[in-house]
This record gives sequence, C-alpha cells and structure tokens, in this order.
Amino acid sequence: MKLINSIEHLKELIAYIPNLRKGYITNFFLNEEKHKVWIETNQFFYMQYEDCILLLFDHKEDGFANLFYYSVSLETLKLCLKQFIQNNKTLVTFIDIVGREVMCTPVVDIIKSIGGKEETRFIRMSKTGKPTEITVHNENGLQYATTSDLIEINMLLHNYFDKQLEQLPLQKELEQMVENKSVIRCIKDDKVAGILIFDRTPSTLHLRYWLTLPDFRNRGIGSVLLRRFLLEGKETNRQILWVMKSNENAIMRYEHYGFKSENMFDYIMRLN
Repeated sequence: MKLINSIEHLKELIAYIPNLRKGYITNFFLNEEKHKVWIETNQFFYMQYEDCILLLFDHKEDGFANLFYYSVSLETLKLCLKQFIQNNKTLVTFIDIVGREVMCTPVVDIIKSIGGKEETRFIRMSKTGKPTEITVHNENGLQYATTSDLIEINMLLHNYFDKQLEQLPLQKELEQMVENKSVIRCIKDDKVAGILIFDRTPSTLHLRYWLTLPDFRNRGIGSVLLRRFLLEGKETNRQILWVMKSNENAIMRYEHYGFKSENMFDYIMRLN
C-alpha cells in the first residue's frame, strides 16, 4: 500500500480507470473537504492492480479500514479483492456498496463468494420541496456547537453510534463541521440533552447524526432537534438521511416527518 499524498494525486488515481475506456464500476464519491483531511492525517492509501485501483482509509487506532474500488469489471474486481484479502489477512475491512438494489446485488454476491458477509444495510429516505411552516423557539435550549464542545461531541458519537458501520467523522472533520455551523446541541438542566449533525449544499440537506441522550428521552428533544434541522435547510429543495433497514421504529419516526423510503441502499460488507 502507498500513501495518497495530495488531493490532486487522488484525482489522478480515480481518473485512471475511467480513462482506460473499458468501462468502470466504483463505490467511491469524491468529497474534497473530507478526503483532504484523510490525506493530511496520513490515513488514505492506494493499491494499483491491472485494470483496478483500490483505495483504503485506515482508521488506525480503531483497528479497521474502509475499502473503495475503481475497476473495469466485476470479474476484475473479484480478482483484486481476493488478492487484497490474501495480502491483508489480519486487517478488518469494510466495503460500502451504494446504489439501487439491482446495481448493488452483483457486487454484494461477488464479495460473498470470496468469503465476505453483509453486516447491515441502510436505506435512504428523503423529502422533496422546501421545508415549510417550521418554527423552533429559542427557549428550547438549542445552540450551535463551538470548538470547546468538540471533545464531548466526539465522545457522544463514539458512545452511541457504531464506529465500524456509521462512518464517524475524524476529529478534524468534526472541527470543520463545527466551523460550518453544522453541529447543533440541545441544552437542558445545564447538560447536553441531544445533538444533531448535518451537511448542507444549496440544494440538499443531509442528516448525518441525530441523538437524544437516554436521560432526556420522551421529553420532545428529538422533535425539537429535527425541526431545527429542517429549519436549517429551509432554502433547500431536498432533505435526505440514511437509516438501518432493520430499524422499523426509526423509519416510522422519519415517515411521521414526511420522509419516504427510496430504492437506494448502502450495503455494509465485511471482507475479513
């Protein structure tokens, strides 16, 4: 494995397979802000095979990695993944397969055929149109997180979310989110009662993490946070989120707020 040394280097790598004009399949979607952090922290690597490039984000101290691919075909991908497993037998590795079910199934089947297994599956839910009639009163204790909150927020994410399956942000990523005013806290009784983290573009609002602390549940905290989330995206035309397909209670809650399930899935596959 070799380190990716710059965002320009990464762009060259991901352009290589498409430029061969033999066709390509991939599970990697460039996010310059996020991937610059991965590169700057020396956690982003690549492996180049014939007609295939693998990208690996190593979580280091957490003891696992996420693998991404660009390949000209499914058969080539299968051969490269088999070689990767052979060369990295002790590394716990996860691959996200994202897309419509008919597109994901062939890749999922290949990974299963070489000994991989499905850990879980997320489904995308969305609302379209600008959020309307959303109001949140100041007395609800909502505030943007600041840099002084970073340690506590990072701790909450690691305590209440699955670090292997839910792609928790690095510390530097979280710093950027705070700077972008994309992290909201709800304070009750001088304590953090809940947090909500989101991404926003001019057209799309993306809910990343939504948490009400156990001591504050059934007090409307989650509802207040979600209404504030929608208020933050009042100028967007689309609001999206991902939820575990098996979490029927969560899906029902999102449906209550107008979200609908799409035919878009994220299969989390474990290689070894």
